[in-house]
This record gives sequence, structure tokens and C-alpha cells, in this order.
Amino acid sequence: MRMLSTEQKTNHLTQNSSLRERTVQLLRQECQYIHSRSYETLSVDELNDSCPEDAYSEAESIVEGQVNGLGLVTGSDVRLLTKEGEEYLFRRMNFFAYRANMLRSRLNPARPRRAIVEETEYCIQQAQEARSQLVQANVRLVASLANKFSNARVDFDELVSEGNLILLNAIDKFDVDRGFRFSTYATHAIQRHYYRVIQRKQRRRGIEVSAPSEVLADSLPVYDQDGDMIDDAAAGELIRRLGECLDEREQHIIRDRFALEGKGNRKAKTLKTLAIEMGLSKERVRQLQYRALDKLRELCRELNLFPNMELC
Repeated sequence: MRMLSTEQKTNHLTQNSSLRERTVQLLRQECQYIHSRSYETLSVDELNDSCPEDAYSEAESIVEGQVNGLGLVTGSDVRLLTKEGEEYLFRRMNFFAYRANMLRSRLNPARPRRAIVEETEYCIQQAQEARSQLVQANVRLVASLANKFSNARVDFDELVSEGNLILLNAIDKFDVDRGFRFSTYATHAIQRHYYRVIQRKQRRRGIEVSAPSEVLADSLPVYDQDGDMIDDAAAGELIRRLGECLDEREQHIIRDRFALEGKGNRKAKTLKTLAIEMGLSKERVRQLQYRALDKLRELCRELNLFPNMELC
């Protein structure tokens, strides 16, 4: 049996350590997708062959920037998707996310297999690239809606930034098998959010007379069929149980962002103020706020705090 040199042994151990780290990282990643039974028998070659020739049309770019690490097009043309191209990209994104999730179930940090690790990484990369293309093709929609809702009191750039986050969430939740155009789905989601943003700003322009629980409830938000306010007692119960689903950083952001502690005249802190206090970027604080609100929505559903009402 050939003996390995010290250098070869060191290299071998280093490679194994790197492979284990990659495996652990993959297991920590979320692989969200909208399932379709067709993915169970679909092959990569069949998926590639289904790409339509007329997937894109050309349109002038009107937005630039970055959100969640996805660079938005700057100084060039945005390629808008046709209906066929849109369906293909959603299937590609969800198929590769599904495939990555299946491969993750076979990963073993103690004995990682390079082939499975590399294939899983490839699938995640392909899903992310498809998601990025969907974002790029819809930034004009966000900018168009932000322009309609912006005025002297509501900043256009802020609406674009928040609209991009709603767009990302809409992409992750859209089920292409239902046969609807994504632009219709995304438009409703973004418009609902913009209405809530304007309502919050209008309410806060008063003398901050709203109770903190009402402000948080409006930010979740929770509406009944007539658009009336939710039960304040239920919102108070939600506030008391923040620690059940939020980590310390998320609790800090929610409590200060919506002035949940102290007297009723305490002012809510801006994203910029929280960013400075926490040593984070304003965009990162915004992302953590959205994540915390999503967790609170799930807690509302689990506790059935707002029966017969829509949690948006």
C-alpha cells in the first residue's frame, strides 16, 4: 500500500474540511419552492429543451439599484418576459430549488460526498439565476407603481426599495400552474403594500395618538372585509408574545420601529436611526423588519388571534 506524504495528508484533510464546511452551509440554506408533480419526473435536459425561442422582448431601463444582493440593471435595456418566457423561468427556478432540496436530504456532514455537494450547489445557483432574471424583468413594474403612489410626503426611492422587497416575496410565492400572469399577481401585492405605507404615514402625521398596538397591527397588517381596525386586545396579546418567535435583534427592531414600549407619545424610530444604532445598513434593517413581521403573521395564524380576517 502506497503511503501518503505529510503534504498529501495535509491537503487531503484540508479538502475534507472544506467539503464538510460546504455541506454544513448547504444544510443551513433554505430551499423554498412551489411544488409541481411534474418536477418528480422532469429531467434537466427536458427542462432546457422547453425554453421558448421568444422568451424576451426589449424595453428601456428606468430603474437602477440593488436589493437582497441582486444587482438591478443600470444603464442598459431591461428584457421583458413574454408569457411563455415567464412560465419557463418560474418552472426553472422552482425545479432547481426542488432538486436542490431533494439532494440536501442526502447530504451527510460527517461523510460528505463531493458529487452530491457540487450538484446541490449547481442547482441552487441555477435557481438563483432564474430568480434574478425574474426580478430584472419586473423592476419596471415596481418603478411604475412607485411613481403612481409617490408624492411630496411619500418618497419615490423608499417606495421602490420596499416594492422590490415585495416583488421578491411575490416571486417566491407565485404558483405558475394557476395560469395567471405574474405581473397581475405582483401588482396587487405591491399596491396593497403601498396603500399600507401611505396609511401608516398619514396616521403618524397626527400627534401619534394611535396606540402602539394599533400601529403594529396596521403594519402587519390585518384587515376585516370592511377595512376596519382589528381587535386591539388581540394586538396587545401579540405584542406580549414577541419573544416566542423573534430573536433579540428582531424584537429590538419591532419594539423601536413601532414604539411598543414607554408612554403613548413615544416616537417610533426611523430605519436610518436603527441602522446607526445597530451598526447595520438601512436596507439590512428593513429586511430584518420584514422577516420579523412575517414571523408575527405566522404566530397570528397559530394562535388564531384574528379569526375571519385576512393576514396580508
